Amino acid sequence: MPFGLGIFFSAVLVFQIQPLLGRVLLPGFGGTPATWTACLLFFQSALFLGYLYCHLACSYVPPRWQIPLHLAMLVGAGLTLPFDTETVQSAVGTNAVLAELGRRIAFPYVVLASTAPLLQRWMGRSLPGEPYGMYAVSNAGSLIGLLTYPLWVEPNWNLSAQARIWTFGFAAFGVAVTLCGLVTWRAEGRAPVEIDSSATRSRLDWKRGVWWLVLSSLPSALLLAITNHITVDLAAGPFLWVLPLGLYLLTFVWVFSSVPTGPRALWLSIWAVACGGVAHSLFLHGGASLVWDLGTASIALFSGCLLCHGELARRRPPVAELTRFYLWTSAGGALGGVAVSLLAPLVFLDYFELPLAIIGIFFALLLLPTDRWVASQRTSRRVLLLSAAVVTPWLAGALYVNAIGQVRGGQVLARSRGFFGTLLVTRFEATTLLTHGRIRHGAQFNEAARRAEPTMYFGRASGAGRVLSEPDHSGPRRVGVIGLGAGTLAVYGRAGDHFRFYELDQRVVDLAKQHFSFLDDSAANISVVTGDGRVALASEPANRFDVLVMDAFSSDSVPTHLLTPEAFELYLRHLVVDGILLANVSNRFLAVERVVAGSAEAKNLVWAIVDTPNDEADELAHVRWAVMARQQARLDIALAGVTRTSLDGTTVRWSDDSGSLLSIIR
Repeated sequence: MPFGLGIFFSAVLVFQIQPLLGRVLLPGFGGTPATWTACLLFFQSALFLGYLYCHLACSYVPPRWQIPLHLAMLVGAGLTLPFDTETVQSAVGTNAVLAELGRRIAFPYVVLASTAPLLQRWMGRSLPGEPYGMYAVSNAGSLIGLLTYPLWVEPNWNLSAQARIWTFGFAAFGVAVTLCGLVTWRAEGRAPVEIDSSATRSRLDWKRGVWWLVLSSLPSALLLAITNHITVDLAAGPFLWVLPLGLYLLTFVWVFSSVPTGPRALWLSIWAVACGGVAHSLFLHGGASLVWDLGTASIALFSGCLLCHGELARRRPPVAELTRFYLWTSAGGALGGVAVSLLAPLVFLDYFELPLAIIGIFFALLLLPTDRWVASQRTSRRVLLLSAAVVTPWLAGALYVNAIGQVRGGQVLARSRGFFGTLLVTRFEATTLLTHGRIRHGAQFNEAARRAEPTMYFGRASGAGRVLSEPDHSGPRRVGVIGLGAGTLAVYGRAGDHFRFYELDQRVVDLAKQHFSFLDDSAANISVVTGDGRVALASEPANRFDVLVMDAFSSDSVPTHLLTPEAFELYLRHLVVDGILLANVSNRFLAVERVVAGSAEAKNLVWAIVDTPNDEADELAHVRWAVMARQQARLDIALAGVTRTSLDGTTVRWSDDSGSLLSIIR
């Protein structure tokens, strides 16, 4: 059947392109998780534009003229392909992500997005039966497109090959749409299928439109908020992008299919329990396990979206209002994206949108028009009221903990939120602490006699401390550091040394200079370059560093573009022959050392892992460093007398074009 084939093809292509282009843009935006939520905002907005075009075409263009119009749009979009897969050199902010995506794919994506509702409308005029079942087909195609990208497409083809394959798929899709157009053209030449006259006379009740908007915007906001929640502590990449988006789409597939979803009271109970688990995770402020975080967040997303999308499906209008219904729901999706990606960073100083989205869904379900609550739904009503009464205060408490409670006993000196995450500087009795997201990124003793002591991940017994404390290095040293934090590594600077820091976020540079004295107190000459470390190094002549340190994290999220063999090739260009390369591979959830070791081996480097336990008395955190050199003798000198840790598992080799988080999850 050409209609089902065309709708399925369009959905696969729409959702294959999303992680593909997110993967293309990620390195140029510093590997920050906010890159993907900005991408989602673009795709949701483009979906709205596609549905708007479809609605206007179906409302004001005669049926027979819609066919050549849309085919002309497809040809025009095809002429802009294949899209550009070159990495952005260096960019910052949501607006820059939107501009890059608009330049590369806006026209083809909008045309693709308009196809599913347009073909459903053509199908409704050409064939008997209700076309809403095709909405489930569309979302099933979306789900398949998403899942096959990280599991099959990404591991087997590089980005340029992926772009070519996608272009061939677009051409095949154009053929399917042409067949649908022929079927519709012939049907229009005969007596068209009758549409229920009552449906034809129906007009949109504005209250019904508002509920379409609410029931689509809240799940969209929940999707983006939970994506932020799980990626801020892991890494930005297709696997963790696809998981929440796939669950979101699966609920659409289910509610618009003929398969019953089961008792509503059951899903309300599951939703309430999962939301309680998310609130508990927020109370712990990053202290939960990976299984707990992913599990509770995923269940909350799926059950919350199922409840809202189920109500949306029950309120779908007759076929005559099909394009208007899709227009309102796509507007709701875009509105949820705007709220999380654009408004939340301007209004909130932390990731408060997740508990607020959950609370919003509770209120929306409570305020649904009472005519939906028939006698058989009274149990659901009671479950919902009880759940809201228990979970909402719990979430409000989590908001308080994240806003105030996490700094109890300390004085907040500075707090901000931006494209690269949240930053907090807190002064306690003994130390001043820099927190990035949920992870402590630097600390300094307040007592004058101890201000020059290295703390956190940089103690003298750590891998970095051992290398930078080498006593027999002749002459001044040149040290490069990717990632500034509080500037702690500057304490190892000696007279005549030059330390060059590369920091992605200007806010971190400002906080390190305003609230910590590591940079000012150092005996070395200090310079700070603002921008992505890899991009900056690529534009500089060889620095001839004696030591190059990689310590760049956004919260606990790993910037994967800094760990590939291509990146290591660049690092080696800036290292002297007997130089040392250091990488902080500490991570609660990911075995980062396996990727670093794989890249080191790809460049014929010898390596060792140095694991140092925490020491609360001296404000030292548990840390794991990878230490690398060109010669084994040089590595042995640097780590003389140091206990080395064996690698847990085999080495893993990523590249700029491929690399899956699945391979290094602990």
